[in-house]
Amino acid sequence: MKKTIAGVIIIPLAALAVYAQGDFTLNNVNASDIMEASGNISVQPAPALDSAGTALRKKNGIYSKSAGDAYEFPIRPGMKEWKALSSYAEMLKACQIPEPILQKMSTAGLIETVLNYPLYMLTILAYDSMQQGFNVMAKRFNGIAELLERKDAGAELLARYRGMDPAGFKEVPNGEGIGKYHFYFYRVELLLAQAAIRAGLTEAQRLELQKELLAKYEVKKRIGGYGGGLAKEVMSLNGILWQEDSVRVSSTVVHTPKGSTVPALQMEPKDEMPDVRQCDIEFIIGFPEATWEAGCTRMYNCHSYAWHDQSVLNTIWVDPPHQKEYWLDGSYIQWLGPVTSGMKLDYPADNHSAIFVSGSNPFISPDKSICRAKWGQGPRMLSTCKYAPYNSIGIIVYTLNNERPWQIWK
Repeated sequence: MKKTIAGVIIIPLAALAVYAQGDFTLNNVNASDIMEASGNISVQPAPALDSAGTALRKKNGIYSKSAGDAYEFPIRPGMKEWKALSSYAEMLKACQIPEPILQKMSTAGLIETVLNYPLYMLTILAYDSMQQGFNVMAKRFNGIAELLERKDAGAELLARYRGMDPAGFKEVPNGEGIGKYHFYFYRVELLLAQAAIRAGLTEAQRLELQKELLAKYEVKKRIGGYGGGLAKEVMSLNGILWQEDSVRVSSTVVHTPKGSTVPALQMEPKDEMPDVRQCDIEFIIGFPEATWEAGCTRMYNCHSYAWHDQSVLNTIWVDPPHQKEYWLDGSYIQWLGPVTSGMKLDYPADNHSAIFVSGSNPFISPDKSICRAKWGQGPRMLSTCKYAPYNSIGIIVYTLNNERPWQIWK
């Protein structure tokens, strides 16, 4: 929810995060300038018990129950089979859990499976907020849908979270993998923020969860590194606000070519996320057939990039549905003829905007057309229009309306 104070909006915007496989191993990074950020985490095991006295295992500095029936995704980023997938729809299909396995899986195993879902944080990043992305993911991944139905999911997640140490990344040699460590924390905390998960907790467990969240929140503030927008939003979703360093953006307006006012947000560079380089690496691995062009940033989103400003210095954020003003006022008109480079694209099925580069008409053949777009709060990418992490059905092409003159109001 937005809150305005003296002309400044304080909102919990999502920052950047990415999926991480269970072993946090990343391979085949193709961007040489950020390749060195990829690395495995190696830490020494340490004893720990949950509230029932059950031994927990420590992996990458995080304690959890061993879930022997967790599903291992047969096709994952980094594999040649993943690279062979030609569309986002194929990725979604490859990551579904077979129903007979899903229904028999223990809740502990299901949680571990969900946390290792290859498209988890990549889906979250493709949208304007963590909760919005989570809602989309819950509709597209049967593992999340099933977990939200499990009555004991909250208790199992609480037991896992209890043994997690925010400062555990200090055990990582040479500081490698700290970003991946942070992202794992955010995935667990995002699950804990869901009403369906909390509904299964007793009152005592809800109080314990709040105590754990507050305790880890204080550790995060003390050690630093968790202060980006993603950490702020996930704490806000859990009812704990990052008051000392709120995400502050000022309200502003931009204008269509015809001069109509478009409500927007003026972003502040201080709200960038500390783990931007890790985010870039994850997208490169998660979408190997796309071309990484510019780094992850919270300074602008897809609508601002496509309709307002294509500069990497852009600091304007346009929330939907305000991007529609660009064609509702006649500045742009729907185009049914041959498509040329620079035309604007609207993904009506997924509230996404892009710019056409080359190839076939994306309305007819999105798999044979090339698009350039800012992927949510992630990087700017070049790919086929069907490969981007959005529903590409019914893409609408718009062109600048040059048929009649108008005066631009200032």
